[in-house]
Amino acid sequence: MNKDQISEKLQKAMDRLKKNDSFIISENANERSMTHTLAKYLVDEFPEYHVDCEYNRMTDESGMQIKKQIYGTPNPDLVAVDDLDAQTVFPDIIIHRREDGDHNLLIVEAKKNGRDARLDYEKLNAYMRNNNDGGLGYKFSAFVVFDTKNPENSTCEIKDSTGSWQ
Repeated sequence: MNKDQISEKLQKAMDRLKKNDSFIISENANERSMTHTLAKYLVDEFPEYHVDCEYNRMTDESGMQIKKQIYGTPNPDLVAVDDLDAQTVFPDIIIHRREDGDHNLLIVEAKKNGRDARLDYEKLNAYMRNNNDGGLGYKFSAFVVFDTKNPENSTCEIKDSTGSWQ
């Protein structure tokens, strides 16, 4: 799949969310509620992949591993999986195949309008780095903004692994 195809599928899911569930956005529900509802629509758009919210597992040749991204610490091996200090982060939504780390298609981070997105941009950039550079090799990343004042103005932007978020 190319960037345009991914973008079209993501936009279709966003359109369905805005049409069918705008009250979740306008009522300023928890961000997790919004991303979960968006993920339900993404399942229809990506039937050959798994769509998960805040997923933290993967399997590789050595067995079950934690699918996580760590930053802001000098020794990532010292950060616990259940870290509550936000040094270990899990993506809002991922589209991937659970059985391995070779099919990491799309990572989605979302924010309500007016919130600082710098940390989310860092996460998106980190997840798209290849495995040799400490990332998980996602091919695409997307940033979604939920506009709680006017859900119709909610947006999504997508980048491929050659682009970076500012």
